[in-house]
Formats: sequence, C-alpha cells, structure tokens
Amino acid sequence: MNDSSFQELPQENRRPTIITVFAILTLVYTGFSLISYAFGGLLSSNSQFTPEGFETPLWETLVSAVLVLGKGGAAFMILKMRKIGVYLYTVTEVALTLLGLLGLDRSLQLMRERPEFDEMPFDMGMITIVTFAFMAVLSILWIAVYFSQINKMK
Repeated sequence: MNDSSFQELPQENRRPTIITVFAILTLVYTGFSLISYAFGGLLSSNSQFTPEGFETPLWETLVSAVLVLGKGGAAFMILKMRKIGVYLYTVTEVALTLLGLLGLDRSLQLMRERPEFDEMPFDMGMITIVTFAFMAVLSILWIAVYFSQINKMK
C-alpha cells in the first residue's frame, strides 16, 4: 500500500505559497491590463469618448502593452521558480512606473489648464497623485516579495 506517487515532494523543491499567490495575481492583472489597453486604445481614438487633450499617445499605449506582456511572461517564469523572472518583472515594473510618471505629469498639466476641474467638489489632481503613489507602493511590495523568495529559485 505504499505508493510512491503520493509521497510529498521534498520541502526545497516546492514552490512557496506566497510566490503562487503573487504570480497568479500578476497574471490576472496582466489580463485585465491588456483588455484595458485594447479597449482604451479603441475608445481614445474616438473623440466621442475622450475629452480633447486627454488622449493617450498610441506609442505610450503600445509600449505599455508590451511591458505588461513582459510582466506576464515574468510571472510565468516566477511560477516556474526561475530567477530571471524576478529580474524581468523588476525591469518591466520600473519601466511601467516611469511611463506612468509621464501620464501623471500630462494629466496634472491638463487639469491645471481646464477650468471645469476647479469646479469639482474634490481635488482631482490629489486623487490622481494618491492613486499613482498607491500603485507605486504596490509595485515595490510585489518586487520585495519576489526578491524575498529568490534564494529558493534556480
């Protein structure tokens, strides 16, 4: 009755649960981001849906989509417990954050130029900055978690 197929893997060969959870969340984020880029690109090219001045340049959308694909690829490598995945994830996340800074600057500039934002009961510029900061903190958290487990990877 001693079946070797039901024996547990040695502890050093098992993927840590935290890696599984964070990598799957990264893959879900990748999927939603790519859908967003696809529809966002279509909608922003139609002036009916996008106010004048708020269009995202096509090059920025394409670069972001490629970086998000790279992030998804990195998540697959991390699931396979490959160190290169952590490094690729870090590079793509830093690049996306820097690209996000360009968009943040553009948004804040447009908000300063448009009087309708002054009439709002809340400060849209502050909400935009807080949202960007929150995303940057999440990026740092993800990178820290992945690097905390890098010694268990090949």
